[in-house]
Amino acid sequence: MSKIITPNIPQKTPPPAPVAALTVQEASTIGGALQRYRELSEQGGIIVTADNEAEKRGLKDFLHEKLLVHADTLIGSFFVVKTEYEPGLQVLSRLAQRIDAINARTEELRKQNEVAQLPSA
Repeated sequence: MSKIITPNIPQKTPPPAPVAALTVQEASTIGGALQRYRELSEQGGIIVTADNEAEKRGLKDFLHEKLLVHADTLIGSFFVVKTEYEPGLQVLSRLAQRIDAINARTEELRKQNEVAQLPSA
């Protein structure tokens, strides 16, 4: 009697569902919803109405959904800015500060030379 051997073939995991790219319009909508949510939260102690609470719940649900969908894009963007652009901007900032210091010192020396060249009275 022969035994049938079946190879252990790993099952392919399905690719993740495609996520729509974060567009400028959608980012603006998310920003506007976040701003409105903050406004309503700051007003919370002043006037509490059912409409405000319903709007807050709707905004919270909207933000929860959108931020989860685009979390990888937002976190990736943060790290790109932090690791790629921030060091370059820091170098440019230091360079601008040095140039300003050189210009200030040049102006100071120019004024000293003008005073030294004035005829004595």
